[in-house]
Amino acid sequence: MKVNQVKLLSKTTLLLFTFVALTTLIVTAPATLLSGWATQASRGRLLLTNVGGTLWQGSATPVLLQKNNALLPLQPMHWEIHPWSLFSGQLSLSLWRDDLPKTSAMRAVLSPGQIELHDLNLTIPAAVLGEISPMLRPAQLQGKIQITSKHLQLT
Repeated sequence: MKVNQVKLLSKTTLLLFTFVALTTLIVTAPATLLSGWATQASRGRLLLTNVGGTLWQGSATPVLLQKNNALLPLQPMHWEIHPWSLFSGQLSLSLWRDDLPKTSAMRAVLSPGQIELHDLNLTIPAAVLGEISPMLRPAQLQGKIQITSKHLQLT
């Protein structure tokens, strides 16, 4: 073999190894990466605890940090990201509560400037409303709120 052929073979092998290594890192990325992103995006108001699985398919318990610094745990959630949607510039994922089967999953589609929720079925503590709206905070709401919708679009 000539020296040029050996160099070309080495470069090809290095590129192939790099591609396989990067693909492996992306496919096996831990779900704990989402915890940091959620905390940063919510300015420290949303924490993900008991995080397990991968970035693509995992579970966590969302916890809200209230204005009085008390922690408000929500229902444990599972997710599955549909990677093919990324090629169309969207992020599509299925979300389901710990107490429901995957077949009843809500589908969320995130695209620039828009969020679509399909088959929404969410139960949240009423205290969350006090965190969202300062006018409701003095009411010190108790109990749970059930939110359901076939299709909800936020822009």
